Amino acid sequence: MSVLLKTSQKTKQSNGKSFIWGFLLLHIPLAYLLRTVSFAAEAHALLTLGVGLWFALQGKAEKVVFTTAYVVGCEVLWRAAGASIFWEFGKYAVGLILLVYLLRIRDIRPPLLTVLFFVPLLPTIMITLDSLPLSEAREEISFNLSGALSVLLCAAFFSKVVLSRSTLKHSAWFYSAPLLGIIGFQLLSIASAEIIRFTDESNFVTSGGFGPNQVSSILGIGAMAMFLLLLWDRKSKKVRPFQYSLFILFLSFCALTFSRNGVYLAVLGSTAALVFSGGSVKHRVQNAFLVGATALLVLFVVFPWVNSLTNGMLQARLLDLQLSGRDQIALADLRIWQDNIWFGVGPGMAKNYRALYDSSRVAAHTEITRLLAEHGFLGLFSLLMLVAMSFRNIARARTSLTRSTRAALLMTFWIYIAANAMRLVLPGYLMGMTFSQEETETGD
Repeated sequence: MSVLLKTSQKTKQSNGKSFIWGFLLLHIPLAYLLRTVSFAAEAHALLTLGVGLWFALQGKAEKVVFTTAYVVGCEVLWRAAGASIFWEFGKYAVGLILLVYLLRIRDIRPPLLTVLFFVPLLPTIMITLDSLPLSEAREEISFNLSGALSVLLCAAFFSKVVLSRSTLKHSAWFYSAPLLGIIGFQLLSIASAEIIRFTDESNFVTSGGFGPNQVSSILGIGAMAMFLLLLWDRKSKKVRPFQYSLFILFLSFCALTFSRNGVYLAVLGSTAALVFSGGSVKHRVQNAFLVGATALLVLFVVFPWVNSLTNGMLQARLLDLQLSGRDQIALADLRIWQDNIWFGVGPGMAKNYRALYDSSRVAAHTEITRLLAEHGFLGLFSLLMLVAMSFRNIARARTSLTRSTRAALLMTFWIYIAANAMRLVLPGYLMGMTFSQEETETGD
């Protein structure tokens, strides 16, 4: 069963545009509200979940896409606001909404490759349960396997819908709206700081007082989303200056965190989309012009401006090729796997072993090596299934829109899990979207 998701022409051209613009701008004062009013962040999170469940119960697939894209963008916003919700709320909120929709249409079957990815991770749960008290084991299992579960549920949902160009466009807007709230947090933090010291490390003050890696990543993918809109949305010429403005805004505040991961996500994700965009000669020329204009904008406007704000430290940070300790964590994971080659040490247990291998006792930063250390050969099999999904979904793309979109999503998926494991629902959602069915393209 598949559902064609296509926003009506009337909605696109009138009410839809007014709503999106208002919805985006609303998130600037919303950031202040979430930080200053007690229970506002919790209420916003629960209200968003309730709206998503309502749409799911009604079987409104397109609105489910919009709501879940919004939750993906909100996850860091809620965490940064200090919402009193459990840490994995974003993953389980998206998963619950999608599961309710799948039950509503009576088709919960996920793609086979995602089953082969997820199921081999389950047996090693017994190792964790045997090693820790039940409450602690439950937390470790949830923290480390909820990302894999989100891949399964997102793929199950998107494999049953056909995403149109207009739905993809509106999804990008819904994802981007909460990012303006995150930038609001960054502005509040910068304005309230007596002094900001820029070094060659990530900066919590310019990240809004929250984790620079997560803020940087979410904003970097926001910049990539705006670049994709510039590729997809050629006919909306009046909106393009606004898309460019958001691209600059997201990339600038992403760079201000001094966490390089977001910049890599934006640049490499956009590059992958461009490489696979194809199209007619006319559109290739348009793409070349777009890339040239964007490169000039970044090199001669965005970078010099942000670099001057940081007294030249941004340039030093970007030129520093050291891996911030992630290489040591990954090497420790490989040594743990070498000593526990068949079944690993159990989900969440590797951090207790890393200190024995010249690394600190920290949670996983790289999902690729975490799968090996904590699941052994079963994790290796699951990793191979992720690779197979990526090649399969790219190979089956028939249109230029689908190819470029999937290439961008998959590139950002792999970069994200290599640097941040699956700490957000974001990577599972990105992978899940690549399973969507294709709308017949009327023209390149």
